[in-house]
Amino acid sequence: MMLCIRWQYRLTHPKRTVWIPPLLCAVAFLIYFIYFCPDYSNPVDSVDAFDKNVCMCGLCKPKPLRTPWFEQHFNGSIEPLLVRKDQVIPIHVLKWWLHLQGLNNASHIPWVLEQLFQVIQSGNPYEEHYNRPCRSCAVVGNSGNLRGSRHGEKIDLHNFIIRMNGARTSGFEVDVGSRTTHHFMYPESAVHLPNGVHLVLVPFKLQDLRWITSALSTGEIKL
Repeated sequence: MMLCIRWQYRLTHPKRTVWIPPLLCAVAFLIYFIYFCPDYSNPVDSVDAFDKNVCMCGLCKPKPLRTPWFEQHFNGSIEPLLVRKDQVIPIHVLKWWLHLQGLNNASHIPWVLEQLFQVIQSGNPYEEHYNRPCRSCAVVGNSGNLRGSRHGEKIDLHNFIIRMNGARTSGFEVDVGSRTTHHFMYPESAVHLPNGVHLVLVPFKLQDLRWITSALSTGEIKL
């Protein structure tokens, strides 16, 4: 889940100093994926129940045929963005996320989220884009599978180009392209990003939420 701001900050890493560019996007909240887990999922009745009017070109409309597994696991009502109005997270989701960290007390999470929304904007920065024509995206990992593929030009043609962690482009443009619009990372994998690249933070633990709040305010938390 993402939230955008337009500031410039200096984030200190134990081994290096990281500069976050003016077009900064924070926070991709990992607990979003809980809704794809069968034990906690609360799927809608049918994929066909989704609002098809948000797509103007027809390319991104749901296909009529889906597998039973997909119907069971996919919940299209879950927003991909964490905003203030959605900060009250269902208790079963909180328990699942805390379980991943070996914790069991969720009472302090609302306070952490409240502190977060005091330093980043609380609305949905992409809301105005929802009724625009369909656009395409390329998600580029860093496994090396594209080496020698010469897909760089095709990748750069997409509207959104998403890369993760330490994915490199310099020296490999022919295979992986040169453009990046969004870069996914967690605090320990933070790297320097060029101006205009949107940072999407993936918080695996509660301390990651505290870190981004600190990084955009006091800078007291170092990772």
